[in-house]
Amino acid sequence: LECSARHTRLQPKFHFVKEMLDNGDIGEVYHIHHNHLMRRTFIEYNPRGVWSLKESLAGGGPFLDWGVYDLSFHLGLLDDKPKLAKIRRFARNGIKIFPDPKIKSDVEEHGAAFMEFDTGLTYYYERGAGVHCEIPNETRIFGTKGSLRFSMPTWESPQIEKFWVNKNRVEKHTVYKVDMSKHPGDNPALINHFLDCLTGKTKPLTPVSLAAKHLDILFRILGK
Repeated sequence: LECSARHTRLQPKFHFVKEMLDNGDIGEVYHIHHNHLMRRTFIEYNPRGVWSLKESLAGGGPFLDWGVYDLSFHLGLLDDKPKLAKIRRFARNGIKIFPDPKIKSDVEEHGAAFMEFDTGLTYYYERGAGVHCEIPNETRIFGTKGSLRFSMPTWESPQIEKFWVNKNRVEKHTVYKVDMSKHPGDNPALINHFLDCLTGKTKPLTPVSLAAKHLDILFRILGK
């Protein structure tokens, strides 16, 4: 078991959105757009986390911190069937200005990728921590019959917005509220899933082989 299921495939928002896509509510998905930019880095909420700014210790910045969750959620909605075919990307550091001049960072602080998959799906993906901007965590999924807009993390809004056209060709906007009341929390849900895997009640939602494919995409975004 690889643990990127923690914020993704074990939570109600994932299953709610996936059911909508599986039912064809927005038609064929042709594009995913996700971005989240913030000025702070790991050390603003964990002063002892200076190690996270060192590539030799952390491996990378926001893409390795959050990327496994982003890809696990978005590609999992499509049963992990799309395979990456082409990518255009950038990753930059040296942007963040730290109050303490002794603090140095050599991980990426801002990056983005435009990915094309073998199914025809395109996916624009942007993350930043230490960028001179604030953009809320937001996912937009575009289909041939409509689109969805929502914030992925469990601690943010439970609302899922759907934009669509009815049979009378009238543009509609529907807001759903995902019931999060029975979700035990991301960490307890992961522990329960791990125990179920150990006792043979279920199979890992993110086996290591699948997580490795997601990690390979992240390394390509970082130019590694």
